[in-house]
Amino acid sequence: MGTHKNAPLTAVGREILVRRVLDEKQTPMAVATAMGVCVKTVRKWVDRFQEEGVSGLQDRSSRPHRSPARTPVSLGEQIADLRRLRRTGDEIAATVGRSKATVFRILGRLG
Repeated sequence: MGTHKNAPLTAVGREILVRRVLDEKQTPMAVATAMGVCVKTVRKWVDRFQEEGVSGLQDRSSRPHRSPARTPVSLGEQIADLRRLRRTGDEIAATVGRSKATVFRILGRLG
């Protein structure tokens, strides 16, 4: 992941932040003020460091780990089959009993 040029904290900056709190025994408020972030951010990074170590200070994807409400694969296959039969999105939506938005989202995902 790329870090934008005005990011207040990079992975290296987060490690400096954590070291100031844990090793140098500075208060989270003092570190937050010095580094231009809020106290909540300081506490978040310190907690994550204590739980996961240095690897916890790396950037992460914001993508969810799971999507329980995702449309079932079988429905996607049914929509794809109907599309191969040259049915329109409106017809497919009426046939499978889902909204047009759902059908078009699945068709977009399928390419």
